[in-house]
Amino acid sequence: MVPVLIGLYGLGFGISAWVLVTNNANSIIDMSNYAIQLLSGSQFPVRVLPRILLAVSLFIPLTYGMDAIRGYLLGTSTLLPPSMEMAILFGVMVVFVAAGYLIFKRVERRVRDAGNLGFH
Repeated sequence: MVPVLIGLYGLGFGISAWVLVTNNANSIIDMSNYAIQLLSGSQFPVRVLPRILLAVSLFIPLTYGMDAIRGYLLGTSTLLPPSMEMAILFGVMVVFVAAGYLIFKRVERRVRDAGNLGFH
């Protein structure tokens, strides 16, 4: 499940940029951790979520990993065929890491130019 971890690194870059902008690391990390844990299907299958939350959960790389693991271990059906979930994971891995890194660098440059980087 290396693609899941690498995809989460990309998501972490984005969350780190949010922390730089708001200067409030504890609240943002707690909220994002709770939201990712709730929406990724780590505690229950995401199929039981309302449609709007299911759409949001499909943007989290951990969702596909949890769904694939649950399907493999319990023998249940997955949201998508496992090969498609792995393809999505590899795509998300590349896109999230690239986008997260670019967002973080841009925010870091803006915070540094504003002179607020020393407050973190």
